[in-house]
Amino acid sequence: ITDEDRNIVWSAEVHADFWEDDDLGEESVDTSAVQTKAQSKTEECEKTETKKECQACLAIPVTSEKYRKVSRWSAITINYQRFIAKTKYNPVTQMIQEFQCLKVTFDGWRPAYCLFLEAKARYDQFFDIEGEPKSWWKGQVSARNQAKRHQVVCDVLEGTPHVEWHFLQPVSSSYFKMLFSEYKNISVHYTSCVNLAMTA
Repeated sequence: ITDEDRNIVWSAEVHADFWEDDDLGEESVDTSAVQTKAQSKTEECEKTETKKECQACLAIPVTSEKYRKVSRWSAITINYQRFIAKTKYNPVTQMIQEFQCLKVTFDGWRPAYCLFLEAKARYDQFFDIEGEPKSWWKGQVSARNQAKRHQVVCDVLEGTPHVEWHFLQPVSSSYFKMLFSEYKNISVHYTSCVNLAMTA
């Protein structure tokens, strides 16, 4: 972690709509890949008496690895994503491993648990002492849109996958836990990382 990362000055003029995944705002859920697979799965479930087979993770065949350029991200943000999602990062190319399901991006993916992961590092700085977003910060709009896309993916896949959003800091975690309570497949967690929290 560099001094530059530690000492970023956040201002209303420059960071009013900051959300690290705001470049994903144009994503839309592509259900075409799942329709054929879902139909064959339904037929398979009608033929079998084993209910467990019918509860398979429908996200597995439609999730793939991708790499994303993160040259504008801080080292804290990159390292927290690596800590939560256990993904690969190449500092030379500044590319981080992520996953895409139905053309929607997730930071991490654990197929054995049918679980997608999101990591959010330094967001407490955008909240006031009452735990509300500062009046000039609009990043929560992008956050809600991203969560909505994640929930739509889960809905299209018959609710089989779940998404965990992990926050490095407690204030932002509490706020988004309430904000996302309407999304049944998304849970929000305060997951500190001692090495990063000291520098955040």
